[in-house]
Amino acid sequence: MDNNKNKLNTRKEQAFQTRRKLFNAGIKCLGAADIDDVRIKDICDEAGVSVGIFYHYFSSKEELLLEAYHFFDEEIVSRARRRVYSSNLEALYFIIGYQCGNYEGLFDKETDSQIIEIIFHYKAGELFLWCHVLRTQLKLGGIGVIEQDRPMNIYIYELIECAICSGELVSALPAEEIAETVLRISRGVMFDWAVRGGSYRAYEYALRDIKAYLKTYLP
Repeated sequence: MDNNKNKLNTRKEQAFQTRRKLFNAGIKCLGAADIDDVRIKDICDEAGVSVGIFYHYFSSKEELLLEAYHFFDEEIVSRARRRVYSSNLEALYFIIGYQCGNYEGLFDKETDSQIIEIIFHYKAGELFLWCHVLRTQLKLGGIGVIEQDRPMNIYIYELIECAICSGELVSALPAEEIAETVLRISRGVMFDWAVRGGSYRAYEYALRDIKAYLKTYLP
């Protein structure tokens, strides 16, 4: 019984390690070349596995890319929630900054090697991943970005609702409507930042524009 359990745990660990190798290899390959030029075989060669193994875990390179995006998104929200803030608006500005590329103090280089690898490719000068993500999301109708159950969207809505309840914001509009506008602004800035080749700090512009919008609702 114990022997079978150990074998099962070993297989699970091997599967996790294989998936992680493919994940990291995909990020590396897609962060260095146009998505149309990256072959599944290129990712497999980088990971040291067969093409058949790739299709056991992912249906396409686009699926692998979006999984990296979702993993990154969930991790940012999880860590942002654990921080202590002086107000709901401060928390909102922090998460918008993280969403738009300001990762200062959020991750540890020693213990977060996998996510640091993703961050490296999302920074200005390594824009292939962002461009790939944007193209893939547009192709798939915004999947994983505009859904209400996306962790980032839920958190931003909660912060704005709490800000209204606490009197930090005063508005007859529902929190959902204000949150959606905030999200549209941040998404628009990230798109503009990517198509302009990362020529400015996206989070600074996103925060400036969102603060200007929310100024209307300050008491």
